[in-house]
Order: sequence, then C-alpha cells, then structure tokens
Amino acid sequence: MKRRILSALLVLCMVLACLPATAFAAETEGTCGDNLTWTYDETTATLTISGEGAMNNYVVNPEYVATMVYVPWDDYRDSVRYVVIEDGVTSIGNEAFFGHSALVGVSISDTVESIGQNAFRGCADLESINLPRNLTEISDYMFYECSSIVNIEIPSSVSVIGNFAFYKCSSLERIVLPGGVTKVGAAAFNDCTSLKEIVFEGDVPRFGYSSTTEIFYGVTASVYYPAGNTTWNSDVLRYHGGDLTVIPIAADAAEFGTWGENIEWTFDAATGTLSFTGEGTMEAASYNEYPWYGHYQNVKKVIIGDGITNVADYAFQGYENLNEAIIGNSVTEIGSSAFYWCTNLYSVSIPDSVKVFWHQCFCNTAISEIYIPDGVTTIHNGAFAYTSLTSVTIPDSVVEFGSAFYGCTELVTVKMGNGITDLMGFGTFEGCSSLKNVTLSENLISFPMHTFADCTSLETVVLPGSLEYIDISAFDNSGLRYIVIPASVTDVSYAFYGVCTLRQIVFTGDYVDGLFASNSFDNVTAKAYYPADNATWTEDVLLDYGGDIIWIPYTELPNPPIPNPFGDVIWNTYYYDPVLWAVENGITTGLTPTTFGVDETCTRAQVVTFLWRAAGSPAPTSAVNPFDDVEQNQFYSEAVLWAVEQGITTGLNETTFGVNDPCTREQVVTFLCRYAGGSAPEGAVNPFDDVEQNQFYTDAVLWAVEKGITTGLNATTFGIGSPCSRAMVVTFLYRAQK
Repeated sequence: MKRRILSALLVLCMVLACLPATAFAAETEGTCGDNLTWTYDETTATLTISGEGAMNNYVVNPEYVATMVYVPWDDYRDSVRYVVIEDGVTSIGNEAFFGHSALVGVSISDTVESIGQNAFRGCADLESINLPRNLTEISDYMFYECSSIVNIEIPSSVSVIGNFAFYKCSSLERIVLPGGVTKVGAAAFNDCTSLKEIVFEGDVPRFGYSSTTEIFYGVTASVYYPAGNTTWNSDVLRYHGGDLTVIPIAADAAEFGTWGENIEWTFDAATGTLSFTGEGTMEAASYNEYPWYGHYQNVKKVIIGDGITNVADYAFQGYENLNEAIIGNSVTEIGSSAFYWCTNLYSVSIPDSVKVFWHQCFCNTAISEIYIPDGVTTIHNGAFAYTSLTSVTIPDSVVEFGSAFYGCTELVTVKMGNGITDLMGFGTFEGCSSLKNVTLSENLISFPMHTFADCTSLETVVLPGSLEYIDISAFDNSGLRYIVIPASVTDVSYAFYGVCTLRQIVFTGDYVDGLFASNSFDNVTAKAYYPADNATWTEDVLLDYGGDIIWIPYTELPNPPIPNPFGDVIWNTYYYDPVLWAVENGITTGLTPTTFGVDETCTRAQVVTFLWRAAGSPAPTSAVNPFDDVEQNQFYSEAVLWAVEQGITTGLNETTFGVNDPCTREQVVTFLCRYAGGSAPEGAVNPFDDVEQNQFYTDAVLWAVEKGITTGLNATTFGIGSPCSRAMVVTFLYRAQK
C-alpha cells in the first residue's frame, strides 16, 4: 500500500494554479529537527522530510504560546500537495501541516512512531494517508476538519484515539478500531456525517467526556463488535451521541449457505474464494446483512456462477482484500455499490450478457482496465469512479450515460459511442487529471456542469455538430487551451468562466442572443475568432464579457496553438504559458522533443539565442568573430555576433564569450534591459541587499522589477550570482515581451 501511495505521489504531483514570479521568494529547504531536513520541490509541489530522529514541534497560532516555533515551510502552506516522510524519521511534530489547504496525499515511513497534536488539522483536501504500523496514538485534533478523507486504516498498534481526532471529517465513511484501542477521546468522531460503519475489534474502550460535545454527535451508523464479548451491550454507547445501531459479528461465520430460494454460496477459507451457484436473481440487502459478510476481511476472490442473472446491490461492498471477480455468462446487471470500496480489486471479468452497470458498482477499486460489452445500454453515475482505468471505449449500444468516471486520475483516453445524446448527472470526467484524448458521441446534445472540470491535461476536445449548449463550469480548472464551437451551439454563458489556460476559441456559427453572459470569460486571456462574413457578428456584440479577449474575424479556420509536447512542463506552473509561447514562436524547441528541461541551468549561449530568435533571428552585419569559444555553424553562432553588435553583451572578456557558462539572474535581466532599451526608473528605491550600486546590472534589475519581469527571490534578495533555469529564462522573456 505504501509503495502505491508513494508511486502515485511521484506520478501525479503538480503545482497550484497560475504561480506568479514571487514563487522564487521563499526558502525551499532547511532543518526541522536535530538531524532532520526538509526540501520543497515547487515543480511537483512535494515536501520531503529526510534524516533520522524526531521532528520539532511547531505552532501555527502563537496567541497563547510564549515560545514560538513556526513551521519552516509555512510559505508553502497553500501550495504543498504532497508530503513524503522518509525512512529514519521517528516523529511528526505538533501542527506540522496544520492548515495546509492544498495537501491531498501523505506517505509516511513505518519508522515514525508518533504524530503530534493538530498535525493535519484543517487539511480540507487531504484524501489519502498511510499511518505507520508502529503508531500508538491518534493524537488530539490530528485530522480535525479533514473533510476529504473517505477511508483511513488505523494500525493495530494504536491504543488511543485522541480528543477531536476526526472531528468534522465529513467524508469519512468507515472506520475500524483495532482490538488494542483502549480509549476514544471526546468528540473524536463528532459531525462525521458520512460515517456509516464503525467496527470495534476488541473490548469496549474508555470513552472520553465533554460537557458540550458528544463523541458521535451527528453520526448515523452501524457499530459492530465481536459477538460473545461480554464488555459490550446495547447501552454502551447510549450517552455518546449520534444514532447508532450496535450489531455483533460472529467470529465463527458459516462457510456455506443459501441466499433466497435458488442460490447457494460457499466460502473456501484456504483460498479465500467466495463462490455462488444456482439460477435466478441474487436478492438485494444491506451489505452487512448478507450471510457471507462475516468473511469480508478474508475474501480474495469472488465467482458468480452461470445461471445467476445479477450481482446484487452492496453484495461485496468494502471487501478490502478482494483481488479478483469472475462474473458468469448469465449476469445482466452489476448492482449499485456491488464492489464499492474494494480497494484491492484489480481483475474483473465482464461477460457479454451485461446490460447495466449501476451506481458506484466498481467505485474506488483498483481496476486498470475494463471491458464494456457491445450490448450494454446503461452506465450509471459513479460506476467506475476513482479507479485506475487508463483507457475506456464505450460502445454505441450505450444510450444512458452518467457521471461514471469522475476521479479516474490515470485515465488518458476515452472513446464515447454514438448512442449517447445526453450525459446524466454532473462531472462525468471531473478530476481525470491525466485525460488527454477524448472522442465524443457524434449525437451529443449537451455538456452538463463540470463535465471536464479538473481535467488538467486536457488541452482540446472536438465538439460534435449536434451540440446545443455547454453548461456552467464544464471545463472549470481544466487544461483547455483551444476549442472550436460548432454552429449548433447557442449557449456558452459560463462554460469557460475561469479557464485560465484557454488561449484560443473559435466560433463557427451565428451569434445568437444568450450566447454569452456578462462575465463568460472572467480570468481568461485568449483570442476569440468569429466568421468574418457572418452578418450576426456585429460590433455591438463584440463586447467585454470578462477576461482579456481579443476578437478577430477569420475567413479560414485559424491554426490551433501547438499542444504541450513536454512531459516536464506541468499545467498551472508559472512557466507553463511562457514555455509554450516560446515554442510557438520558434524561440526554443526544448532539449528533446518531449523534454524542455525546466530545471536545467540555462547557458549564456542559450539565453542570447532565445533573445535573438524572439527578435526574428536577424543576421549580424559582420561575420568577424572575436571569441575563441564561439564556433562556426552552431545554434548560437549568429546570435552571439548579433547580441554583441546590438550592445546586449560584450562577452566575459575580449576573447571569451562563455558559451557554456551558466547565465545568472542579473545577466539575464541585463540582456533583456539592453535589448529593450530600458533603464532604471528615476528615483527608484533599491530593495535588494545584494544589488550594489553602479554595477553593470544595477539599472537592469530595477527596470526588471518595475516591468513585472521578476520580483527577486524575496523582498530583500534578488539572487545575484544565482544561475537561471531554462524555465526562468523563457518566463522572463515572456514577461518582457508582454
């Protein structure tokens, strides 16, 4: 489990939206214990704790604390998405990640033995975390208001659940408290409104008390305990809040039995196989009412025999050790939540007989591929949500199609059958952050809300000519850069609101009343093309609909902007637009066709070449080369001679240009300033301690700050002598051109 979480962190990490130049302002490494260090990778938004021993304790709110020790990575509180605690670290300090609002995943080494109070408090986006196997206590307020956690495994070593430990974890659905838990603190599960199942594996623990709050206030759930355990009775939880039903679970569950009139089931403990034989319908019940439920932790394989016509609702919900499901050739329906939260289910055989996938039937499983037979007519909401699918083909037979694939972060390719005319529900592919290739139904009429929201890798999609409207936030927080609107569309009012990546939108039909709203393009900077010979596109409709839109008539469809070819250029990084702008304008092609080299140090030869290409690659007037290290017929040869002629640089000395030397921050802004003919504003105040007066770079630095090209590493340090990465250089150039 730990390996998979860590792998996911390394593969999926990205930084938050529209990072400005001030991203360079804070420290990205330091110490956090006597023998511990921390590093923050802005590219992946990953904070890593390394070394040996205990982490310091910290405070976020020092109002009542005499000795204040602040979190050293606090500058990144709103941008850290992933935390990795490496082997050797023995503790996580108090309030270490308090209020890290962007944090979604944490990987913790099993060397960690304690986690302090408030450690993850207020991490509202935190979805996944593995707790170390030697942890003894879930400390007070540890996961307070972590409202995105759905499931969490408590190690068997834990004996104490602290006060307010899971307070307002409103998405938490199930919790298993190991047999060694002897205390559950006050308000530990207060307002966990989604909590439906609480399993106690041991004796009744000592419950904490608060005069104002109850442990299970706001919870409606079934509470399970070991049958025959005399410490339990129906009154144990009477005074601890919530609407709780106490149910014993027999340790000696039956190995076989019947279900309904015609179906028999058998559990083989040696192989962990649960088999079903017979004919007809498998009757539905609550997941904990099925007679085979007592084996849920030991079931590894499920076999539905031929003759059975369905997989019942909730039949195997929460079977966390289930790996494989073989479904017989008579099954026509997979019931709602049938395999919901079978987190290790990776292999499923789907027969051609299946016609309907019901709600959440495979939600939160580990399946990476699925066969949807030709003949399936209906796929309901959440059917394959939060799975590991990478590619999906939906046959033409499907006519009812809901928001079935939201949260599939590894999904790359989708081909939608032409039987689909409407999408049921919202957010069909919401959160599919790897989705790049989409083929839509040729008969699709509408896009509901959030259809492609948070699809951060999706740069364009071909809309069918049948489409009539695109609903609010259909592309919210996506990577959409280019879109052609079919003539059939009459309403895009809020479809692109806040899509800050959008650079080109092409309208092909008439302008009609209601096509736009007053703020349709808020936070969008793009070129909007409309047909030049269409009389409906008059001056009085080419208005300000928010954002920064340039209206351009066309007689031939404009070429789309190039797609992002670089695996290391991540959407929502400060350099995303500058890199693609540089490629589109022929300023650079990257180190390889698929790698830009964002963190590679930029050489002096590369910088002047970028600048020369941005100027149109003008030929130098003289072929005389004064520099011994400037060879002929190199990519930089003409650029260097041109830069010298223009007074942009004179080289390191009369005979050495320094083609392979790192180009420092002050050199880059000096080149840019000289090229632009700029100078420092009169009366400008120099805020930087490392920018001395009367140096070659002094005026250039102040000019660059005035023009918004950079603000320095922080308020008092520009970074004189620091090498510029390729990402920084094209960003400076992009901002200078703007």
